[in-house]
Formats: sequence, structure tokens, C-alpha cells
Amino acid sequence: MIPRTTPLVAIILLARVATAASLGGQVSRSDSGEGVAGAVVLIRGTQFHTTTGTDGSYQFDWLPSGRFGSLGLTCSAPGLLSAHTAAVWIESDTRRDFSLAPPPAETSRVHGIITCAGTPCGGALVRAIRSGNVRARALSDASGAYTLCGLASGDEPLTYSIEVIAHGHLAGSAEAVTVPPVGDGGAPIDVVRDVDLAAGPAGGYRVTGLVGLSDNPLDRSGSRVYCNGQVPEISATTDTGGSYALEGVPAGELSFSASRSGYQGDTDIDVRVFGVTRHNFVLIEEGNGSTDPRYTLSGTVSLTVPDGGTHPGAAGIRVAIWSQDESYQRSTATDGEGAYSIGGIDPGRGPFLAGATREGFSQQIEGPFAMDGNRTVDFNLVPDPEHDWGPGAGEDLSGCGCAGAPKGGFAGWVLVLLIAAWRVRVWTRQIDI
Repeated sequence: MIPRTTPLVAIILLARVATAASLGGQVSRSDSGEGVAGAVVLIRGTQFHTTTGTDGSYQFDWLPSGRFGSLGLTCSAPGLLSAHTAAVWIESDTRRDFSLAPPPAETSRVHGIITCAGTPCGGALVRAIRSGNVRARALSDASGAYTLCGLASGDEPLTYSIEVIAHGHLAGSAEAVTVPPVGDGGAPIDVVRDVDLAAGPAGGYRVTGLVGLSDNPLDRSGSRVYCNGQVPEISATTDTGGSYALEGVPAGELSFSASRSGYQGDTDIDVRVFGVTRHNFVLIEEGNGSTDPRYTLSGTVSLTVPDGGTHPGAAGIRVAIWSQDESYQRSTATDGEGAYSIGGIDPGRGPFLAGATREGFSQQIEGPFAMDGNRTVDFNLVPDPEHDWGPGAGEDLSGCGCAGAPKGGFAGWVLVLLIAAWRVRVWTRQIDI
């Protein structure tokens, strides 16, 4: 029921609705297409999370008015593998659907309760990590319950560390989980790991840094830096030296953006803030007729491993986007959860193709398509049948380094050459601007 309001209050609420951000979509099973009831969807870096209805739909209304910004999304449901996005620009009527797959057979699960300072904690992100990569993730529901599924076994026992992050609280961890080999009759296993998170400081943290400009090393004042999705808004303007300071930033993995008129915006998501933090940006001058620097290609890359099953993603997979006329190209690498984001794409240079590549796997190329707004493209790479993995190499996806000419014509060469390209941003950030 909508509460009755006075005319003045109603006018104020209508004004907020007119400028508020909203996000909605559908969560379904990949094997049947049926809607998934009770799935949890989290806007990472914020306190906002919700649960799907009986038809699998979800909706975030009443998100803060004004700038909400670019953030990552995570969706999970008990008994299914989770889904995870890179940066999504959230504004009025944003839509993002999720397709959740059942876990492979003979895999283990971990479940438990997450509490924050002793109180059940909904929307906490729980991750199982092995060899530096996230192998499974889940979100806690309103009761604090979570279920991590799809933990694989191998020829030798595999150990997973369990990490928990919730907005406004310090990160926590549980006792590691070791999954024995299937041949020993020990897998699949089902274990309980409860975690209680401590709250971050009431006043929040201080985040400082520099915003550099690609064409102006002298006057760097006037850039705006935001901690996205916070209530109230947390933002600051750089001084003449390009320095900024954000005060009262909550604990967690947050999203930060820098912007300036005439320059491509720069956003970094899942930045860890559990103390005083320093984070730098480099803004590149708009050119070549760029019309909207917010247009971003993002998504995830999963791997079908050589010995069967699907790996939920690994760090360092190259993803590239290039124009069909071969005159424009950008690239990046996936993070530890297999997510990627390529921002600042000039839509006027399209149509575009996009591809993902990793040693030992066949390249996947999608397109052509237009960038008439932010776009999500997910990839699943399958093993290259001509690649020699070597004894036991498939488990850690390391490959043997077998050489060979890249396949796929120009597109194949673009993906290989871009491994070393577009590193200016990373290199620049290693220098104190």
C-alpha cells in the first residue's frame, strides 16, 4: 500500500522520482529458461540488494536521486552458479537480466550464515578463492544464509579460501575448505562456514589521490571524483595540482569515477577500502568525434576447462573491441572474477566487433554490432583442440606455451597484438603524476 501524503510531500516525492535511478530485470535458469524465485541481486559497492519475485523478476526503485554512477552487479540463488558483471551505468530505467546455470556434477558446496556485528546480514558477498582466482561466489539473503556451489575437485585435494565482504563492514574470512578427489569417495562434500563481520568505523575512511590529464600537465583543477552510489553523495573537486580527498567513505569494495568536461570519464569498480586509501585516475582528452564517453562494453569471460566443466572466470584474459573498418581498437584484461570493462568507446566509429582470447583456448568473436549505449557481451572460451596442455596443465589453466600463428585473420592478429597495447593507463598509474 502506498502511504497517503500531503500535496507538498507528494510534489517533493515526484521530483525525486523524476531524477532517481532505477534498475530491473529478469533472473532465469540457463537450462530451462524458467524464472528463479528468491535470487538475490546486489549492486556492489552499495547497501542496495533485493530478492526476485515468484516469476524471477527484480526491481530497484527509489535509488538515490542525482548521480548514481557506474557499478558492478552480482546475482546468486541457492543451488545455481552465480552471475557477476563489470561496470554497469545505472540511470533511469536501466535493465540487466541474469541467466544462472546449475553446477557441474560431482562438485561440492559450502553454506552458512553471515552476521554483521551479531545481526543477520543480507547482501553480503561470499567468495571461494583458489590460486588467486574466484571459483565460486554467493550472496546472503535477508536471514544471512548463503550457499556456495560448484566447488570442483581434482586429482589432488583442492583448498579454497572463503572471503566475505559487506558494505560498511570490515572484510572477514572463514576456515578454508579442502575438497578431496572424487576417486577417493570424498567428493562431493557439504560443509558449514559461518562468518561474523565487524563494522567499519562510524565516520568512514578518507580516500585521496590524483587526477591526471593526458594533455595538460600544468593546470589539473576542476576534475570531479565520485564514490558512486552512496547516500548522501560523496564527491570532491581536484585542486590545481590534481589532488582530491573524499571524506567519510564506508568500508567495502566500492566504485569510484573521475570526470571532466572534454575528457573521457574514468571508472574503477571493486576498489577495496578498509582503511585510508589512495587511488589515482588518468583522464584522456576526447577526440575523433567522441560523442558519449560513458558508452562502455562490459561482461564476463568463462572458460570450459580441458577436463570438463565450466570455470567461472580467471584473471588476465584479453578482451578487445575494434571497428569493422579496422581503424579503431581498445582492449583490457579480466579481473580475478573473470569480469571486464572497456569504457570511453566512441559510438561513431562503429559498427564494432568484440573478442576474447587466452592461450590454450579458441578465440571467440562477437558482432558486428552498434554501440548506441552501454552494452554487455559475455564470452565462454572452449579449449583449442590443437593445443598441447601437457601433463596436469589443464587444472590451473596454465597451458604449455605452444606457439602458432593466431587464427581468425585480422581479428586474430588484433587480439594478439592488443595484449601489449593500451597499457598507457596502467603505466601512468605507476608513476606519481
